[in-house]
Amino acid sequence: MISRLRWGRVLRGFAVAVLVLAAGLAAFVQIQQHILRWRAERLLADIREIQMGKSTWADAQRLMKQWGKWGGWQGSCTAKRCDYQIVMEDSFRALPTFYVPSGDLRIARRTCCRWLWKPYMALGGRLSQVNARLEVKDGVVWAKSIFVEIGTFKHMQDQSDPISYSLVGNAAGMTSFPFDSRPNLLTRPEYLVSRPDGCEGCAFIGSHFSPFADPVIVNQLLDFNLGCLTRYHPCEGVDELMPSAWRLYNQTGQEGASDQRIEPSDAQKLEIAGRDERFVAIAEVADTRYALEEGKRIEWFAFRIVQSLKNGVPVGPPHRWEPNRAERSYPGSEGTDDLKKGDRLIVFFAARTNRSDPPNAGTELDDFAAYTTRNLEIVQRGIARDKLADVP
Repeated sequence: MISRLRWGRVLRGFAVAVLVLAAGLAAFVQIQQHILRWRAERLLADIREIQMGKSTWADAQRLMKQWGKWGGWQGSCTAKRCDYQIVMEDSFRALPTFYVPSGDLRIARRTCCRWLWKPYMALGGRLSQVNARLEVKDGVVWAKSIFVEIGTFKHMQDQSDPISYSLVGNAAGMTSFPFDSRPNLLTRPEYLVSRPDGCEGCAFIGSHFSPFADPVIVNQLLDFNLGCLTRYHPCEGVDELMPSAWRLYNQTGQEGASDQRIEPSDAQKLEIAGRDERFVAIAEVADTRYALEEGKRIEWFAFRIVQSLKNGVPVGPPHRWEPNRAERSYPGSEGTDDLKKGDRLIVFFAARTNRSDPPNAGTELDDFAAYTTRNLEIVQRGIARDKLADVP
């Protein structure tokens, strides 16, 4: 009888200990998640206060001092040039047992202990990451961004992976816009809201805005609902994570939306090309030839770079061949239907695999415009708007 009573007390004690442990774990998960949310809200407020093109190196230093525990940079960080990043995560993801730094402030996930993810998330934990970034050049802050990712099992696609679905939102202020965004920018050249493809197992909404965008629009693009970090019932869509950006996307981002579009002038399109193309140069036609393509006679031309206008395109040989098609994406190509040796062009490249490579290495010619005094002035005006670019 005594033995039974003793074992009963032991079992009751064990049950109480388990309940206390579970309650303690639940409290810990909730507390750390609310701390992350509180920090994220403070960080978002600080990023909002930074004004691109107006905030100074001193303003950036104050932010770096405040967030130094979570921030860092590669190479050097001076008033002349600095790319500063801040990375915060929930406590589960941030544990060094599961994550190791890779050298560029990104975190490489290890594959162990995934069985803990579901209990962690069931207790209200969210595998979350909040990143912010500043870019300074010549003592002025020219770019800023904030990125939020929240893992959820609300819409699990793969039962073996409890974070196969996540909400991702990004608001990036930059002096030049991504190459694949430019076609959608022509009616709204200072901001863009998009939902790009290629985000597997996640719902993504992103925005870009320039230093010249309307401050009212910028505030809307920086409207994050960080309550999604602590909601026990997860936010289910990007409309909950970035509600204002979602409204703008529905107004202006979708094909057939009901906004009033104004077609930009040829000069505006060419100016945007100067701002957004990664590499811009003046080229000279070195040779021409003709070929039949699908029954049509197409002119091809070889050219060499004679002067870099943006980001150090190497000057001189080798020559490269490109088709001269009648329809060009950019205006200003009048007079280029029949090119001759010695003709000059303004050429645009989106990317290059290595800055030291010649322009034909891993690069495709995006487009070109006729070399005229007017076209050159317009393009250079656009290049001047990309304050982070390297120009002669």
